Amino acid sequence: MSPVPTVRGQAVALAVLLVAVAALGAPWEAGAIAIGVGLAGMALRWKYRSDLRQAGGVLPSHRDRLDLIVSGDLRALSLVGLAVALTLILGGVERPDGVGTARSVALALLAMWSCIYVSSLVDWYVILPRVTGQLGARPCRSHLGQEPGVWPKTWCETTRWWYFHRLVAAVAFRFGLGYAVALLVSGFITFEVGPRLFAAGVLGLFAEYSPLRLAPVSREAMRPRLVVGRTIRRVRRGQHYRWQLGVGAVTLFGLRRKTPVRESVSDREYVYDVSVEGVRLVPAASREGTSGPDNFERDPPTIRLKDVDETVPGEPQFSGCEGGRCSGINWYCIENPRCFEKK
Repeated sequence: MSPVPTVRGQAVALAVLLVAVAALGAPWEAGAIAIGVGLAGMALRWKYRSDLRQAGGVLPSHRDRLDLIVSGDLRALSLVGLAVALTLILGGVERPDGVGTARSVALALLAMWSCIYVSSLVDWYVILPRVTGQLGARPCRSHLGQEPGVWPKTWCETTRWWYFHRLVAAVAFRFGLGYAVALLVSGFITFEVGPRLFAAGVLGLFAEYSPLRLAPVSREAMRPRLVVGRTIRRVRRGQHYRWQLGVGAVTLFGLRRKTPVRESVSDREYVYDVSVEGVRLVPAASREGTSGPDNFERDPPTIRLKDVDETVPGEPQFSGCEGGRCSGINWYCIENPRCFEKK
Protein backbone atom coordinates (compact mmCIF):
# COMPACT_ATOMS: atom_id res chain seq x y z
CA MET A 1 0.00 0.00 0.00
CA SER A 2 1.34 3.39 -0.99
CA PRO A 3 0.02 6.61 0.61
CA VAL A 4 1.53 8.54 -2.29
CA PRO A 5 -0.15 8.53 -4.72
CA THR A 6 -2.78 5.90 -3.83
CA VAL A 7 -4.27 7.17 -0.55
CA ARG A 8 -3.63 10.80 -1.46
CA GLY A 9 -5.52 10.26 -4.71
CA GLN A 10 -8.42 8.75 -2.76
CA ALA A 11 -8.45 11.77 -0.44
CA VAL A 12 -8.51 14.22 -3.37
CA ALA A 13 -11.35 12.31 -5.05
CA LEU A 14 -13.31 12.27 -1.80
CA ALA A 15 -12.86 16.03 -1.33
CA VAL A 16 -14.11 16.64 -4.89
CA LEU A 17 -17.17 14.47 -4.26
CA LEU A 18 -17.91 16.29 -1.00
CA VAL A 19 -17.86 19.65 -2.78
CA ALA A 20 -19.94 18.31 -5.68
CA VAL A 21 -22.63 16.84 -3.41
CA ALA A 22 -22.87 20.07 -1.41
CA ALA A 23 -23.03 22.20 -4.56
CA LEU A 24 -25.73 19.98 -6.06
CA GLY A 25 -28.03 20.71 -3.14
CA ALA A 26 -27.16 18.20 -0.43
CA PRO A 27 -24.92 20.18 1.96
CA TRP A 28 -26.29 18.47 5.07
CA GLU A 29 -25.40 15.05 3.70
CA ALA A 30 -21.96 16.23 2.57
CA GLY A 31 -21.27 17.81 5.96
CA ALA A 32 -22.36 14.68 7.83
CA ILE A 33 -20.11 12.44 5.73
CA ALA A 34 -17.18 14.86 6.08
CA ILE A 35 -17.56 14.78 9.88
CA GLY A 36 -17.97 11.00 9.91
CA VAL A 37 -14.88 10.34 7.82
CA GLY A 38 -12.87 12.87 9.84
CA LEU A 39 -13.85 11.32 13.17
CA ALA A 40 -13.16 7.79 11.91
CA GLY A 41 -9.74 8.82 10.67
CA MET A 42 -8.90 10.66 13.90
CA ALA A 43 -9.93 7.63 15.97
CA LEU A 44 -7.74 5.33 13.88
CA ARG A 45 -4.78 7.71 14.11
CA TRP A 46 -5.22 8.07 17.87
CA LYS A 47 -5.25 4.29 18.25
CA TYR A 48 -2.11 3.95 16.14
CA ARG A 49 -0.24 6.55 18.20
CA SER A 50 -1.46 4.97 21.44
CA ASP A 51 -0.40 1.50 20.30
CA LEU A 52 3.00 2.81 19.28
CA ARG A 53 3.60 4.33 22.72
CA GLN A 54 2.32 1.22 24.51
CA ALA A 55 4.49 -1.15 22.50
CA GLY A 56 7.52 1.12 22.48
CA GLY A 57 7.63 0.75 18.71
CA VAL A 58 9.94 2.50 16.29
CA LEU A 59 8.93 5.35 13.98
CA PRO A 60 11.56 5.60 11.23
CA SER A 61 11.71 8.61 8.95
CA HIS A 62 10.15 6.86 5.96
CA ARG A 63 7.03 6.09 8.01
CA ASP A 64 6.97 9.40 9.90
CA ARG A 65 6.98 11.43 6.67
CA LEU A 66 4.09 9.44 5.23
CA ASP A 67 2.16 9.67 8.51
CA LEU A 68 2.23 13.46 8.14
CA ILE A 69 0.93 13.18 4.57
CA VAL A 70 -1.93 10.82 5.46
CA SER A 71 -3.06 12.82 8.50
CA GLY A 72 -2.70 16.12 6.63
CA ASP A 73 -4.81 14.88 3.72
CA LEU A 74 -7.45 13.62 6.16
CA ARG A 75 -7.71 17.01 7.88
CA ALA A 76 -7.73 18.88 4.59
CA LEU A 77 -10.54 16.92 2.97
CA SER A 78 -12.66 16.99 6.14
CA LEU A 79 -12.25 20.74 6.56
CA VAL A 80 -12.91 21.45 2.87
CA GLY A 81 -16.08 19.37 2.84
CA LEU A 82 -17.31 20.81 6.13
CA ALA A 83 -16.49 24.40 5.13
CA VAL A 84 -18.34 24.16 1.82
CA ALA A 85 -21.33 22.47 3.46
CA LEU A 86 -21.55 25.06 6.25
CA THR A 87 -21.20 27.94 3.79
CA LEU A 88 -24.13 26.67 1.73
CA ILE A 89 -26.25 25.85 4.79
CA LEU A 90 -25.66 29.19 6.55
CA GLY A 91 -25.93 31.11 3.30
CA GLY A 92 -29.38 29.70 2.70
CA VAL A 93 -28.58 28.64 -0.85
CA GLU A 94 -31.61 27.01 -2.42
CA ARG A 95 -31.44 23.51 -3.82
CA PRO A 96 -30.96 23.83 -7.60
CA ASP A 97 -33.65 22.45 -9.88
CA GLY A 98 -33.15 19.88 -12.59
CA VAL A 99 -30.15 18.18 -10.96
CA GLY A 100 -31.95 15.56 -8.89
CA THR A 101 -30.41 12.64 -10.76
CA ALA A 102 -26.92 14.12 -10.68
CA ARG A 103 -27.28 14.81 -6.95
CA SER A 104 -28.39 11.25 -6.21
CA VAL A 105 -25.59 9.75 -8.31
CA ALA A 106 -22.97 11.96 -6.64
CA LEU A 107 -24.28 11.08 -3.18
CA ALA A 108 -24.13 7.34 -3.95
CA LEU A 109 -20.57 7.72 -5.21
CA LEU A 110 -19.65 9.77 -2.13
CA ALA A 111 -20.93 7.10 0.26
CA MET A 112 -19.10 4.39 -1.71
CA TRP A 113 -15.82 6.31 -1.86
CA SER A 114 -15.95 7.14 1.85
CA CYS A 115 -15.95 3.41 2.63
CA ILE A 116 -12.96 2.84 0.36
CA TYR A 117 -11.00 5.72 1.90
CA VAL A 118 -11.70 4.64 5.49
CA SER A 119 -10.67 1.10 4.52
CA SER A 120 -7.32 2.50 3.35
CA LEU A 121 -6.94 4.28 6.69
CA VAL A 122 -7.59 0.98 8.50
CA ASP A 123 -4.80 -0.54 6.41
CA TRP A 124 -2.45 2.31 7.24
CA TYR A 125 -3.17 2.73 10.95
CA VAL A 126 -4.14 -0.79 12.08
CA ILE A 127 -2.86 -3.51 9.73
CA LEU A 128 0.47 -2.24 8.43
CA PRO A 129 1.93 -1.22 11.84
CA ARG A 130 1.57 -4.86 12.89
CA VAL A 131 2.72 -6.47 9.65
CA THR A 132 5.77 -4.20 9.39
CA GLY A 133 6.84 -4.97 12.94
CA GLN A 134 6.45 -1.44 14.31
CA LEU A 135 4.58 -2.82 17.31
CA GLY A 136 7.06 -5.53 18.22
CA ALA A 137 6.73 -8.92 16.60
CA ARG A 138 7.25 -9.49 12.91
CA PRO A 139 5.10 -12.11 11.21
CA CYS A 140 8.19 -13.87 9.80
CA ARG A 141 9.13 -14.72 13.41
CA SER A 142 5.65 -15.68 14.58
CA HIS A 143 6.62 -19.32 15.07
CA LEU A 144 8.77 -18.19 18.01
CA GLY A 145 5.58 -17.46 19.94
CA GLN A 146 5.73 -13.69 19.50
CA GLU A 147 2.45 -11.89 18.92
CA PRO A 148 1.48 -8.22 18.69
CA GLY A 149 0.86 -6.82 22.15
CA VAL A 150 -2.04 -4.56 21.20
CA TRP A 151 -5.33 -5.17 19.42
CA PRO A 152 -5.53 -7.11 17.21
CA LYS A 153 -3.55 -9.24 19.64
CA THR A 154 -2.70 -12.21 17.40
CA TRP A 155 -1.73 -12.77 13.79
CA CYS A 156 -4.97 -14.69 13.35
CA GLU A 157 -6.97 -11.61 14.42
CA THR A 158 -4.83 -9.39 12.24
CA THR A 159 -5.50 -11.63 9.24
CA ARG A 160 -9.23 -11.74 9.98
CA TRP A 161 -9.57 -7.95 10.16
CA TRP A 162 -7.41 -7.54 7.08
CA TYR A 163 -9.93 -9.65 5.19
CA PHE A 164 -12.96 -8.06 6.84
CA HIS A 165 -12.32 -4.39 6.14
CA ARG A 166 -11.35 -5.13 2.54
CA LEU A 167 -14.52 -7.15 2.11
CA VAL A 168 -16.55 -4.15 3.27
CA ALA A 169 -14.70 -1.89 0.82
CA ALA A 170 -15.17 -4.37 -2.05
CA VAL A 171 -18.90 -4.72 -1.43
CA ALA A 172 -19.33 -0.95 -1.05
CA PHE A 173 -17.45 -0.33 -4.28
CA ARG A 174 -19.26 -2.84 -6.46
CA PHE A 175 -22.78 -2.33 -5.16
CA GLY A 176 -22.34 1.41 -4.64
CA LEU A 177 -21.17 1.77 -8.22
CA GLY A 178 -24.05 -0.44 -9.38
CA TYR A 179 -26.56 1.69 -7.49
CA ALA A 180 -25.07 4.88 -8.95
CA VAL A 181 -25.45 3.44 -12.45
CA ALA A 182 -29.04 2.42 -11.67
CA LEU A 183 -29.76 5.98 -10.47
CA LEU A 184 -28.24 7.43 -13.60
CA VAL A 185 -30.36 5.17 -15.82
CA SER A 186 -33.48 6.02 -13.81
CA GLY A 187 -32.96 9.66 -14.79
CA PHE A 188 -33.91 8.62 -18.31
CA ILE A 189 -36.17 5.65 -17.57
CA THR A 190 -38.21 6.21 -14.41
CA PHE A 191 -38.34 3.38 -11.89
CA GLU A 192 -38.66 3.22 -8.12
CA VAL A 193 -36.23 2.41 -5.30
CA GLY A 194 -36.96 -1.33 -5.32
CA PRO A 195 -36.04 -1.83 -8.99
CA ARG A 196 -33.00 0.40 -8.49
CA LEU A 197 -31.72 -1.84 -5.72
CA PHE A 198 -32.47 -4.90 -7.83
CA ALA A 199 -30.54 -3.42 -10.76
CA ALA A 200 -27.62 -2.62 -8.43
CA GLY A 201 -27.68 -6.20 -7.19
CA VAL A 202 -27.69 -7.59 -10.74
CA LEU A 203 -24.75 -5.38 -11.72
CA GLY A 204 -22.89 -6.42 -8.57
CA LEU A 205 -23.64 -10.10 -9.19
CA PHE A 206 -21.76 -10.08 -12.47
CA ALA A 207 -18.99 -7.79 -11.29
CA GLU A 208 -15.49 -8.87 -10.39
CA TYR A 209 -16.31 -8.85 -6.66
CA SER A 210 -19.64 -10.63 -6.95
CA PRO A 211 -21.16 -12.56 -4.01
CA LEU A 212 -20.06 -15.79 -5.66
CA ARG A 213 -16.46 -14.61 -5.67
CA LEU A 214 -16.63 -13.05 -2.22
CA ALA A 215 -18.02 -16.20 -0.57
CA PRO A 216 -14.61 -17.94 -0.16
CA VAL A 217 -13.14 -14.72 1.28
CA SER A 218 -16.05 -14.38 3.72
CA ARG A 219 -15.54 -17.93 4.96
CA GLU A 220 -11.82 -17.33 5.32
CA ALA A 221 -12.43 -14.12 7.28
CA MET A 222 -14.64 -15.99 9.75
CA ARG A 223 -12.07 -18.72 10.38
CA PRO A 224 -8.69 -18.01 8.77
CA ARG A 225 -6.69 -21.02 7.65
CA LEU A 226 -4.06 -18.98 5.84
CA VAL A 227 -2.76 -16.76 8.64
CA VAL A 228 -0.18 -14.08 7.89
CA GLY A 229 3.28 -15.29 8.90
CA ARG A 230 2.37 -19.00 9.03
CA THR A 231 4.23 -21.64 7.06
CA ILE A 232 1.75 -23.99 5.40
CA ARG A 233 1.25 -26.59 2.70
CA ARG A 234 -1.75 -26.29 0.39
CA VAL A 235 -3.77 -29.41 -0.29
CA ARG A 236 -5.89 -29.94 -3.39
CA ARG A 237 -8.49 -32.69 -3.31
CA GLY A 238 -10.00 -34.37 -6.32
CA GLN A 239 -13.76 -34.76 -6.55
CA HIS A 240 -14.61 -37.98 -8.39
CA TYR A 241 -18.14 -38.68 -9.63
CA ARG A 242 -19.86 -41.69 -11.08
CA TRP A 243 -23.31 -42.43 -12.43
CA GLN A 244 -25.29 -45.24 -10.82
CA LEU A 245 -28.54 -46.89 -11.66
CA GLY A 246 -30.79 -47.32 -8.66
CA VAL A 247 -31.23 -45.51 -5.38
CA GLY A 248 -32.36 -47.88 -2.65
CA ALA A 249 -35.25 -49.95 -3.92
CA VAL A 250 -36.18 -47.41 -6.62
CA THR A 251 -34.64 -47.67 -10.05
CA LEU A 252 -33.55 -44.16 -10.87
CA PHE A 253 -30.52 -42.44 -12.28
CA GLY A 254 -28.55 -40.65 -9.58
CA LEU A 255 -25.22 -38.94 -9.16
CA ARG A 256 -23.03 -40.25 -6.35
CA ARG A 257 -19.79 -38.61 -5.30
CA LYS A 258 -16.95 -40.78 -4.13
CA THR A 259 -14.94 -39.86 -1.07
CA PRO A 260 -12.61 -36.96 -2.00
CA VAL A 261 -8.98 -38.03 -2.30
CA ARG A 262 -5.86 -35.97 -1.81
CA GLU A 263 -4.38 -35.19 -5.21
CA SER A 264 -1.53 -32.79 -4.54
CA VAL A 265 0.31 -31.12 -1.68
CA SER A 266 2.36 -27.97 -2.24
CA ASP A 267 5.84 -27.32 -0.94
CA ARG A 268 6.23 -25.32 2.27
CA GLU A 269 4.96 -21.77 1.69
CA TYR A 270 5.02 -18.61 3.78
CA VAL A 271 1.78 -16.59 3.95
CA TYR A 272 2.84 -13.15 2.70
CA ASP A 273 -0.39 -11.17 2.76
CA VAL A 274 -4.12 -11.50 2.10
CA SER A 275 -6.69 -9.65 0.01
CA VAL A 276 -10.10 -10.02 -1.57
CA GLU A 277 -8.42 -11.29 -4.74
CA GLY A 278 -6.71 -14.10 -2.84
CA VAL A 279 -3.68 -14.88 -0.71
CA ARG A 280 -0.05 -14.38 -1.70
CA LEU A 281 2.42 -17.10 -0.84
CA VAL A 282 6.23 -17.26 -0.98
CA PRO A 283 8.17 -20.56 -1.20
CA ALA A 284 9.76 -20.86 2.23
CA ALA A 285 12.88 -22.85 1.32
CA SER A 286 14.15 -20.20 -1.10
CA ARG A 287 14.37 -17.65 1.72
CA GLU A 288 15.89 -19.82 4.42
CA GLY A 289 19.59 -19.78 5.15
CA THR A 290 19.97 -16.38 3.51
CA SER A 291 20.20 -12.82 4.71
CA GLY A 292 19.15 -10.34 2.06
CA PRO A 293 17.66 -7.11 3.43
CA ASP A 294 18.37 -5.46 0.07
CA ASN A 295 16.39 -8.12 -1.77
CA PHE A 296 12.94 -8.02 -0.18
CA GLU A 297 10.17 -10.15 -1.68
CA ARG A 298 8.22 -7.68 -3.79
CA ASP A 299 5.33 -9.27 -5.64
CA PRO A 300 4.69 -13.00 -5.10
CA PRO A 301 1.89 -14.71 -7.05
CA THR A 302 -1.70 -14.57 -5.81
CA ILE A 303 -3.54 -17.83 -5.12
CA ARG A 304 -7.34 -17.72 -5.22
CA LEU A 305 -8.90 -19.02 -2.02
CA LYS A 306 -11.28 -21.27 -3.93
CA ASP A 307 -8.21 -23.09 -5.27
CA VAL A 308 -7.16 -24.07 -1.74
CA ASP A 309 -9.16 -27.04 -0.46
CA GLU A 310 -7.22 -27.57 2.76
CA THR A 311 -4.05 -26.48 4.53
CA VAL A 312 -1.68 -28.37 6.78
CA PRO A 313 1.20 -26.99 8.85
CA GLY A 314 4.36 -26.62 6.81
CA GLU A 315 6.74 -28.15 9.27
CA PRO A 316 9.30 -27.02 10.08
CA GLN A 317 8.17 -23.41 10.36
CA PHE A 318 9.98 -20.74 8.37
CA SER A 319 13.38 -20.11 9.96
CA GLY A 320 14.95 -17.53 7.67
CA CYS A 321 14.57 -14.69 10.19
CA GLU A 322 15.76 -16.43 13.35
CA GLY A 323 18.35 -14.81 15.56
CA GLY A 324 17.45 -11.32 14.42
CA ARG A 325 18.41 -12.00 10.80
CA CYS A 326 16.37 -10.55 7.94
CA SER A 327 15.74 -12.86 5.00
CA GLY A 328 13.78 -10.26 3.06
CA ILE A 329 10.68 -12.46 2.88
CA ASN A 330 8.42 -9.66 4.13
CA TRP A 331 8.35 -6.59 1.86
CA TYR A 332 6.33 -4.72 4.49
CA CYS A 333 9.10 -5.05 7.10
CA ILE A 334 9.77 -1.66 8.68
CA GLU A 335 13.48 -2.26 8.09
CA ASN A 336 12.80 -1.95 4.36
CA PRO A 337 12.93 1.79 3.55
CA ARG A 338 10.85 1.13 0.42
CA CYS A 339 8.12 -0.85 2.19
CA PHE A 340 5.48 1.86 1.68
CA GLU A 341 6.32 2.62 -1.93
CA LYS A 342 3.95 1.77 -4.74
CA LYS A 343 4.82 -1.65 -6.14
